[in-house]
This record gives sequence, structure tokens and C-alpha cells, in this order.
Amino acid sequence: MIQSNHDEQVMTVGDCREVHKQSLDKLQAIADAIEDINKRLYKDNGTISIQTRLDRQGRIISTVTAFLWVVGSAVMIQFTSFIISALKVVAKAM
Repeated sequence: MIQSNHDEQVMTVGDCREVHKQSLDKLQAIADAIEDINKRLYKDNGTISIQTRLDRQGRIISTVTAFLWVVGSAVMIQFTSFIISALKVVAKAM
């Protein structure tokens, strides 16, 4: 950049081209990084992709949660039934 008499900065065509080239290089680096992330997340390249692993873990977690809910409900019903039976026995004994 060239400094003029009035403390203003002037950009020459060469400066503009250099800034433009640097901007294009940075954009290309960003595009390459995005492509790398895309390959690792969404495309199978001989191994299971991260997205596939996350989907499988999500399904496993939801299945285990449903199983524990069913088992927990059954235990609560049995426990409630036991308490009611015990209270009936105690009530008859009095």
C-alpha cells in the first residue's frame, strides 16, 4: 500500500491482486477442510463412517432405554402389588 499526502492509504492494482490471491488461497484451504470433514462424516471409505457409528449408537441407546422402561415398570407393578398384599395382611391381623 502507498501512503498519500493526506494520510490516506491507496491500494495499487498489484496490492489488490496479492490480496485477492491470498483470499483465494484461504478459501481453497477452507474448501479442502470441509471436504475432508464431509468424507469422514458421511461417506464410507472402507471403514464405517462416523455418521453410521452415531446412528447405531443412537439406536442402541433408544433400545436400551425402552427395555429399561419396560423392566422398571414391571418391577414397580410387582413392588406395588407386594405392598398392597402386605397391607391387606396387616389389616386382617388387626
